Amino acid sequence: MHECLNHDFKYWKVKRFVPDYATYANVCDIIKENIGQLKELFIVAAVESGSPPDIRRIPFFKFCERTKLLDKKMTASIIDTYFKATNFEVVDMDQNDDQALCRFEFFEIMVRIARGKYVETGEDKNLANAFSVLLQRHILPAHSELMPWQQWR
Repeated sequence: MHECLNHDFKYWKVKRFVPDYATYANVCDIIKENIGQLKELFIVAAVESGSPPDIRRIPFFKFCERTKLLDKKMTASIIDTYFKATNFEVVDMDQNDDQALCRFEFFEIMVRIARGKYVETGEDKNLANAFSVLLQRHILPAHSELMPWQQWR
């Protein structure tokens, strides 16, 4: 699993908007600590979107509604902007759909949402703390609501 994450961290653009290496490392550690649940949430959202292994825009908005990410400070238009920024490719990747989130983009957009929801509104000055709060308040509680599923044998 950690090899997959190292691959993901190589391609996401979080380094471009995280203020320092310590914060970046903390964000990566938070993902590593929660990878089991995050992976399952991603898989379920991708399957629900009808386009595995990616999550398309409308199913991602449904995911945001289900996890109660949307509010007066974090509107659908802001999330749409994050969706577009996350899908922008610095280096063209033929296998990466520009209208959907792959796994590393799913993680990246969560970090962007944490920054917008907590750091940019002044609720938290530290992005790693904000990301942890976002996971604990919104994302991980959705994991307990998932229908049990059976992994490939």
